[in-house]
Amino acid sequence: MCVLGCGGSVRRSSDCVFGRQTGAAEPTCAFLGYLYLGMFERPDTGRSLVWTGAAHSNRNKERQMAIKFPSIDFFQELARRMEDNAAEFEKLGFCDTVMGVKVDGDASHLYALTFDVFDCTDVRELASADSTEIDFVLEAPLALWREMFESIQRNGHPEPAYTLNSLSHVGDRMKVVYDDPEGHDKFYRFMATLQAFVDQASNLEIEWV
Repeated sequence: MCVLGCGGSVRRSSDCVFGRQTGAAEPTCAFLGYLYLGMFERPDTGRSLVWTGAAHSNRNKERQMAIKFPSIDFFQELARRMEDNAAEFEKLGFCDTVMGVKVDGDASHLYALTFDVFDCTDVRELASADSTEIDFVLEAPLALWREMFESIQRNGHPEPAYTLNSLSHVGDRMKVVYDDPEGHDKFYRFMATLQAFVDQASNLEIEWV
């Protein structure tokens, strides 16, 4: 009987469904079966025996929640994921800048994203870019932002033509607008962190507006 009292059982299988050694335990209890599937990977993948169920569950939930772009909610979600993946960003070094993101379309939107050390600590929508607190603004039409994020979602990272570096250099498809040369320098200095930040949208379901 299942030790959790759900009425299931754990039996021995002479031919384990996971291709492991003969006689491996194969749970028929629904709860234990879920744990078993989450904790083990097929040996032909070469992956170690680690818990994966919770991560897959969280990713599925994230995919089911569509977030509008452009919106404050979108960038706040990227900021939340940045915090959740702190170890990844710590490897890239600290980031200290206020980046503007301008999305041009039927109605233009401008957002200010404040990066402090290893976090994005503030996201706001602004009426104009006149504020002296913004170091630089990445400006592009909605169609280009969409192409960039769709490239990230196809691969988990952008194709070479759709990195922030390429978009802002090759053909100037994305404009880098700044008043102070130091602000412009921050775009290049913190490029790795800013790229990793937008890459957090890799499995985010986006509703384009």
